[in-house]
Amino acid sequence: MAKVYDRAMAKELLREDRVKRLQPEKVVEVLGLSGGETVGDIGCGPGIFTLLLAKKVGEKGKVFGIDTSQDMLDVLDERAETAGLGNIEGVHSEETKIPLRDNMLDALLLANLLHHASDKVIFLREIWRLLAHRGRLLVMEPKAGSGDAQQKKDRLPLKEIQTYLVQVGFRDVSVHPILDDYEVVAARKEE
Repeated sequence: MAKVYDRAMAKELLREDRVKRLQPEKVVEVLGLSGGETVGDIGCGPGIFTLLLAKKVGEKGKVFGIDTSQDMLDVLDERAETAGLGNIEGVHSEETKIPLRDNMLDALLLANLLHHASDKVIFLREIWRLLAHRGRLLVMEPKAGSGDAQQKKDRLPLKEIQTYLVQVGFRDVSVHPILDDYEVVAARKEE
């Protein structure tokens, strides 16, 4: 991962106009979560999606907010406590070494993260390892061609996202055109 966000960045990430543009409710809906499921949010940052995921899986469910930045995890913990959500656990990790058991997640969200991975295939193999059989993955990435000149260089075309997922072994890869500025791609782990 090229960039690790610090505590000062949390305020920027949580800006109301930014959160509104991300439309977390629409994105999370695509995962089709049920109460009691175990979910991961990799690159969770201050928890824009994590808190919503925790509400969806309920008290019997569990959400792991996973990030390479301890500062972001500290902000996540504070926000979860303020919201009264006890089913969120922050997990500090490296890019391709996430300290969770194999096959333990029913669903996993990667929001605004895949384009940052230094080796996308190795990173997605780690995601594969974490997901249970028939586990669901949702990838949300800024659309290619969006942003400033530097951001445009880093964007992944939709076809490339789909190719990476299939290359790693994901099936049922489907595009959900629910956001103007982001690609939303779902996939399932089949063994």
